[in-house]
Amino acid sequence: SGLYTLYGAALGRSGDYGASIAALDEALELNPGNREAEQTRAFVAQKQLLAEAVAAPPEGEAAAVLNDGLAALETGALDAAQRAFDRAVSLAPGGLPSFYQGYTRQLRGDLRGAVEAYTASLESFPTPGPGQATVLNNAGFAYFRLGRIDRAVELLTEAVAADPENSEAQLNLGLIYYDLGRFGDALGPLEAALAGNPGLAETTVDTGAEEPVTFTALLEEVRQGQP
Repeated sequence: SGLYTLYGAALGRSGDYGASIAALDEALELNPGNREAEQTRAFVAQKQLLAEAVAAPPEGEAAAVLNDGLAALETGALDAAQRAFDRAVSLAPGGLPSFYQGYTRQLRGDLRGAVEAYTASLESFPTPGPGQATVLNNAGFAYFRLGRIDRAVELLTEAVAADPENSEAQLNLGLIYYDLGRFGDALGPLEAALAGNPGLAETTVDTGAEEPVTFTALLEEVRQGQP
């Protein structure tokens, strides 16, 4: 399982996303509890859908610097990743460089900087679909953490419209409505999130309460709260 994980990660860095995901799936089949393989697979899948959706991928030095940043990000070297993505944006603003600049800023707690970068990135994802939905979801979640609930709901609604199968966007939208006490609005997105990702049933979610609750318990609370 470990060898398949390393092999899959290397393929993902080379841009061979299909073979990378196949190798990581093999790792997870051998060891379903392999958290590293699971996280790497999610990262590679995100890279693939963004690369396929962006209107104009970076080229030349910008592409090389972007790849340096992605390699650093994959290993958790956030400072090095941020420097690389900032440089990539200076060479090729918008698109993938700005998305990963925002993604890294968000991981480092710079939510306002993340929103700024995501906004710049969105212009390069003009067609509704999984790529656009990913950027909208990340931006919406950042706005939520900033307390801009109105803007968060707007962007997350756009995200699920662009890609109804984006279970993360559905979950985030449902959690915001739950937080607002709007159970009628929360139910649809939460059920869609579960349908798209049945594994949610076994996870806990952070609702801002003192203790995390299981997704299943939260969904049942929402269902029971219906008039």
